[in-house]
Amino acid sequence: MYRTKWGIGHGLKDILEAHKGPFTGQGHNSLYEILTTSWHARLFLNHCCSHKCIPCTLIYI
Repeated sequence: MYRTKWGIGHGLKDILEAHKGPFTGQGHNSLYEILTTSWHARLFLNHCCSHKCIPCTLIYI
């Protein structure tokens, strides 16, 4: 997923709307709007992306 100033590349909205899965039918039509307008959804994604998962075995070493 990348975007340049010349308009080539892929955007998140294009990828989500182009997805046609067996269970989603029309794809993820409104997911982009939810991710860009919902403060809670953005907070959740930022929290998930910024924290690393540490295996329990490494904590006790």
